Amino acid sequence: MMMMKKKKKWRKKKKKSKKKKKKKKKKKKKKKKKKKK
Repeated sequence: MMMMKKKKKWRKKKKKSKKKKKKKKKKKKKKKKKKKK
């Protein structure tokens, strides 16, 4: 049982790194303002 618990923790850590990557992509996006004549 102890080994299974350790495996679950490792999986959770991998998911966290994926979330961080998504945040970086959001920062790169820039909103462009359209100018009206």
